[in-house]
Amino acid sequence: MDYTIIPRTLIYRDKKNLDDFNEANELNAALIKNMADIDILLNRDFEQHALICMNAAYYICTIFMMEKHPVWRLSKLESYIDKLNLHPVAEYKDIIFSIVYLLLNHYNKKWLDNNKDLLEKIYVYIYPDLKNVRVRIEVSLEGGTRDIMQTLNTKLPKNFVLPDDEFAPRIIDCETVSEVIKQPCRWDIITDNFDEDKIRTIRNALAKNPEEERWVLEIFINDVRKNEHISEAVASRKEKMLQKIIDGIELYCLVMDENKDKNYFHIDETSPDVETAHPDETDSLMQRIQELEAENKELKAQKPTKKTNNEDTSSLKQQIADLEKEKQLLSQDKEDMIIELLKPIFFGDEQDVKDFLNIIDGRSDTEITDTVYEYLKVRKISDKSKNRPLWMVLHAARLYRATEQNWTKALREHL
Repeated sequence: MDYTIIPRTLIYRDKKNLDDFNEANELNAALIKNMADIDILLNRDFEQHALICMNAAYYICTIFMMEKHPVWRLSKLESYIDKLNLHPVAEYKDIIFSIVYLLLNHYNKKWLDNNKDLLEKIYVYIYPDLKNVRVRIEVSLEGGTRDIMQTLNTKLPKNFVLPDDEFAPRIIDCETVSEVIKQPCRWDIITDNFDEDKIRTIRNALAKNPEEERWVLEIFINDVRKNEHISEAVASRKEKMLQKIIDGIELYCLVMDENKDKNYFHIDETSPDVETAHPDETDSLMQRIQELEAENKELKAQKPTKKTNNEDTSSLKQQIADLEKEKQLLSQDKEDMIIELLKPIFFGDEQDVKDFLNIIDGRSDTEITDTVYEYLKVRKISDKSKNRPLWMVLHAARLYRATEQNWTKALREHL
């Protein structure tokens, strides 16, 4: 996914003054201090231009963190600097990319080890001919000369490592959404005509929690409703698709909030067993999948006759394909939700959760409680969460059909 085509406002929130950078960490403070030794900045409004450079560098670093192959975006980000209307642009590119290079060199070692090619490309961009180093701007220092990179790299804090979330995308809230929807943006092009996979990729990259996921999807819904480049029928279908994703998120939040409110994941082992029905809302994903299967069977039953023209046949096949895809995505949403709900019970080990789900798939209720007991013996399931919390998730997902009383009784027979 090319995140350089997503509105910058949605990815990075500009800082309003240099003090915001200065006070954030000692590395920023040292970089800004060194920028004061670059002639081109001294001949302008230093505060304004230094702030533009720092914001641009942080935005570029954020893009690099989001991209799977960040090195592919260097040319796009070079073009982004062109649009900042800074002159002379070549010198400002050197300043900004030098800041980027130095910031990234103070990021965590794991990321640095995995992105050596990116750092090399940035360095070569600044110094295109390493045998005859280009010096675009020279700064007089005690009779000698230094280029921009050398100037910025003076007396930076040693062994300083930026926090892992230093270049995380901005917080997405109502204010962010309001800013974004006011800006002209061809979301239909960015998402390949609101392709669900593309939307999910963008959502997962930008949102850090379910609340932010909902705000991101609101942007798409708003655009679908007013987009002049798609038909009303397509817009209606896409809006329904987006709303279903939001419904899935809200269902996830509902279950998580209920677990939190009732302290299910820290239940006292001595608490009396109370059979409680799970809220009807937890059936929504399963019901939707079943509806899609029924619709699909109905469409497949509409076998084309000799009189059916090619266009009708093609349309029918497309409808079937669309329904299959939607069913698969909803099934994946359901599976992801179940995994997230089970992780706290399995001490946060996602692989143990997946292995457990694979084992109990298609098993009887008795076989499932037998498996739970085996996991308890090797401490892969929290002893405090083996009763109501675990039953609640498996029952809501229709993996375990019997009541909570039966679940508790079956486990006690093992213990």
